[in-house]
Amino acid sequence: MKCEKNICGLSQYLVLAGILLFALALRLGIGMFLGFNSGPDMEACGSDTVEFEHMAWSAARGDGFIAYPGGSPTAFRAPGYPLMLAGIYKLFGRQFWINRVVLSLIGMATCWLVYLLALRLRLSRGTALVAALITAGLPLQFYLCGHFMSDPLAGFLNVACCSLLVTGMCFCDRTDRSIAVPSDACSRTISFRSGFWFMAGLINGLSCLVRPGSVLVPVMLVLLSVLSFGVLFRKAVVPIVMFLLGMAITISPWTARNWFELDRFCLIASNGGSTFWGANNEIVANPGSEKWGSWITTNFDRERKNKEVMPLSNEVDRDRKEWQIGMEFVRTNPGRLPILLTGKFYRLLIAMPESANRIYVIIVGIAQVVLLPLSLLGLVLIAMNKKSRKMFLSINAQLLTLIGTTAVFYGSERFRASYEPFLAIYAAVGVVWIFSKLFSGKRKED
Repeated sequence: MKCEKNICGLSQYLVLAGILLFALALRLGIGMFLGFNSGPDMEACGSDTVEFEHMAWSAARGDGFIAYPGGSPTAFRAPGYPLMLAGIYKLFGRQFWINRVVLSLIGMATCWLVYLLALRLRLSRGTALVAALITAGLPLQFYLCGHFMSDPLAGFLNVACCSLLVTGMCFCDRTDRSIAVPSDACSRTISFRSGFWFMAGLINGLSCLVRPGSVLVPVMLVLLSVLSFGVLFRKAVVPIVMFLLGMAITISPWTARNWFELDRFCLIASNGGSTFWGANNEIVANPGSEKWGSWITTNFDRERKNKEVMPLSNEVDRDRKEWQIGMEFVRTNPGRLPILLTGKFYRLLIAMPESANRIYVIIVGIAQVVLLPLSLLGLVLIAMNKKSRKMFLSINAQLLTLIGTTAVFYGSERFRASYEPFLAIYAAVGVVWIFSKLFSGKRKED
């Protein structure tokens, strides 16, 4: 018990405070290195950063959600992060450094939430602290806080959603209704607290507005609930409906805005088609191409785009047309899909991201080489433990969402970034297991 409350003679709370300060310092430090009050860097992170920032400033001025100077209101980008940034601009003016401070604080808060989530999963305090430390030190986690990117906010919301889902799952017997890892006697009994799943739905709705791929989370929850609980899945029906209701409440105002602004139904964003077509075509399906498994601008087929897409005046119509062209490639090239999918997951898991900054590439590569094997070890250890693996249903639903998003679109280390906190929890399980084996061996020798 003493070891649980103290780490190397220090209070667990003091250790946690040190980890959080370390996380904040890393994130603020990278912001200063990149230029604390510099604008969005298109060369480093593409046009996303420039358009996010301009949308935020345009919204803060009351001009609408406009992606570039002289443009008209659009739904091309997911609105969550720009709207948050617009609120900051509304309060403090167009001060670029405030964005980096806010994202750094969000990144630090994510580490804290990872610690709490690990405890709710009934992992040891030491494991929870290791998970928070890993999250604090992962290069993508602190690097993206220095840019105008949505990933830090998406990661925070994903962990918050997952924490509420875990809190709303009760493995219990008739006399013990507390949340706990199920014993052998009660592992077949489960109940749900629908209120927590409703709140999780609200949070996941916000996550969808930041990164629309989160719309797959309820699908994965249903799939895993059926596989994990079997006939007991009927108990999860009401909570899942409440989860969907929460999502609908959060997303529907933006969908209504799109209807009135664009005169078309558009759930969240209208760039899915260009992303899908750019990730499913003859160039990215070629393993000899530099873009194998990645994404390429749809201008690669300029002739077809000018003929079939650009004449459409409504951006939602253009989006739907690009979806159709991408689906046409998928339908007519079934034999190339396994190679294309291999490339996508290679891009997702590859240690070396595409960047001109070689130091950054090396650091991310080293971290990835360490993180993935440890995460896989932790995943195996949890899967082998019948008493705890069902508690990880919500984490696995998030990771399956990442897999689904990659399969549909393309592989990228940025897609992985907002799900790395979950990998950090699994990696922490692996780290603690390795150290327990090492130290148990030493004690036997002594």
